[in-house]
Amino acid sequence: MDDELPRVTVRQLARAETTCPRRLELDHLGNHANRGANRSYRVASQITADARLAHTRLTVPRIEHFVPTGDLFAEERRVYETAASWYVALFGDQPMVGADDATHDFETIAVRTGVRLVGGAGLALESETGERELRLLSIGDRSSEELLDAPSVRFALLRRARWTRLGTVRIVRADLLAGWAVDTEADGNAIWDELRDWLVERISVIRAHADRRQPRTGWECARCPYIAGCAALR
Repeated sequence: MDDELPRVTVRQLARAETTCPRRLELDHLGNHANRGANRSYRVASQITADARLAHTRLTVPRIEHFVPTGDLFAEERRVYETAASWYVALFGDQPMVGADDATHDFETIAVRTGVRLVGGAGLALESETGERELRLLSIGDRSSEELLDAPSVRFALLRRARWTRLGTVRIVRADLLAGWAVDTEADGNAIWDELRDWLVERISVIRAHADRRQPRTGWECARCPYIAGCAALR
């Protein structure tokens, strides 16, 4: 069954060599874990969901499209409001509508590699004239890779395989806390083989480093969802 396939996330692809081998294997196998309190993720997820709703019709995003839910704490609400304001400021000048409805919100089966790609794939949008755009939104992103080298970008393009391969797409990474955005254009079909080869290579690295018998203590223990029962901490 699909749920039994190993799962691959952006974090695994980006940090396989430096992640605790025990955590890496358990995460790759999709074992149940303790839920963490990742507040920035909560806000980013809500902003992305609200932005997607704002583009259900061909329109520009407006601040009234963004209404924080009642379960956000006061600090989260302020971050949400800042992020919403930056989204409108950065993207409020061109009407766009959601595209690629065929891609599941959170998971894609990569048949050739036998894994599930689990995680967000950004916002796929199209203009009235057919221009395509992939937006990846974050809250407090400090990564410095070149745009097409960023694991989050490659992951999103791979998850949207059919849509990616339709041709030219404008790719945008935007941080809605600091208020910056960078973009580039790429021919999705032309770079597809490179993306797929990268995925295969990174999955081989994940599998080579994953080993639940070799727990390693370090800074990531504080946020490890698999800390219960870890032999290294007994």
